[in-house]
Amino acid sequence: MADFNFAEVFESGPDETAYRKLDVDGISSVPLGDEHLLKVEPVVLEQLAFEAFRDCQHLLRASHLQQLRCAIFSTTPRPRTTTATSPSPC
Repeated sequence: MADFNFAEVFESGPDETAYRKLDVDGISSVPLGDEHLLKVEPVVLEQLAFEAFRDCQHLLRASHLQQLRCAIFSTTPRPRTTTATSPSPC
């Protein structure tokens, strides 16, 4: 049996993620005893889900992934001739 090797699941450190704010009303703070709860209206969750699906549809489409692959692994720039239905190799 292999020896157990512990590894942190989530790395700790500064968060350098670029976030963008959704321009949607419907988030408030509600007092509850000595604490405050975050109240999120359904429209906010709907908008968040819409934006997430739209981002995934864009970022995970075949032509975008092929363009990234070409940019990462190619040493010479090539013109973009990719379509969403038939990505061309680099």
